[in-house]
Amino acid sequence: MRDSTHGVQAAILASYIGQPAQLTVKDLRIDVKIEDARVSYGNMHLRITPVRGMGTEWVGAERLTITGPRGPYGATPFHPTKWSRCPSEATQT
Repeated sequence: MRDSTHGVQAAILASYIGQPAQLTVKDLRIDVKIEDARVSYGNMHLRITPVRGMGTEWVGAERLTITGPRGPYGATPFHPTKWSRCPSEATQT
């Protein structure tokens, strides 16, 4: 069962890679592309790069709004924030 849950989590994380999103910084919204995803201590972090400009940064998923097409594990817009042991128990705000 544990391997199955981790496989589903890995598939969910992988579905974010390559997605366009918007990073919210105070009153600014910056168009970014998601390059990588990870979960640490139950929190999802996404590595992003700006659409125009350069550099990469790991940010908490709650700071992003996914603007890409709806995938098998996400909706648009979607603010992934907390992970528990099972993806179906994840908190979405």
